[in-house]
Amino acid sequence: MAYTMENLLSVLHPHCPVKVDALRKKRRRIEHGLTTVGLKVHCLGDNRQLLTLIEALGGRSEVIANRVYAHARASVTVILPPVGSARSAIMLLECIEKYFGHPIFHNPRYQIQVCSPCRLDGRHSAILAIAFYLGSDVLRRYSLDDLTTTFSQDTLCGHKHRGRRIILYDGEGALERDFDWWGLESDHILILPQLPFVMERTDVLTCQSQTDIENVNLMATLLSHHQTLAYWKHLGGRFVADFEALLRRHLLQGILEVSWIHPATGGDG
Repeated sequence: MAYTMENLLSVLHPHCPVKVDALRKKRRRIEHGLTTVGLKVHCLGDNRQLLTLIEALGGRSEVIANRVYAHARASVTVILPPVGSARSAIMLLECIEKYFGHPIFHNPRYQIQVCSPCRLDGRHSAILAIAFYLGSDVLRRYSLDDLTTTFSQDTLCGHKHRGRRIILYDGEGALERDFDWWGLESDHILILPQLPFVMERTDVLTCQSQTDIENVNLMATLLSHHQTLAYWKHLGGRFVADFEALLRRHLLQGILEVSWIHPATGGDG
């Protein structure tokens, strides 16, 4: 991604100066040790406003030159610079809404993809997908077209087939690592100045609301800290145990036992 957050904020500033000024101060701030938030916006309908923003940022070569992953029906996909919290991510999208003059949230013309550092394993990813679906503030009904991406078929040398699902691994692209990470050392907090991941991340597709972003950020933090033994590992362990107990009560524990390995490629889905 060639353009910077400062480039984007400068374009947005005339439309919402107060929020942009707040973002300039807080966009790298980590809240309570929660993970950073990356965003992609997929435009599934009229893309005129998004193309206008792209031109203001320097044109397609600057903004979407390396679009390896995208929604299959997206006419344009824009990668936004990562921020330190769900609060900043929501504020950034609200600023873009002001620039567009119409909503992004709860708008079928847009699909919001939320990217979290750490490549969750199959079991943790399954919990994230189910909890995201159940925790939504809107009733969700999916068709397979809603979950079809450029990774849904063997289009990249036959090794990126990911099927059609809510959770995506290996969306390509290096992480911006210069954010604090709340690690753990002898059961005490150890704040690292960089993320301990280089490219590893887990993405949730089809987010539509502010609540979706907040939920994904909280759950991805608990699951990644449980998996990597970071600061919130104990709380993450309680979340996993409670969620598994919920599935057992409803005779759904088998969902977590389904293989997430693609039989043809051996790659995680």
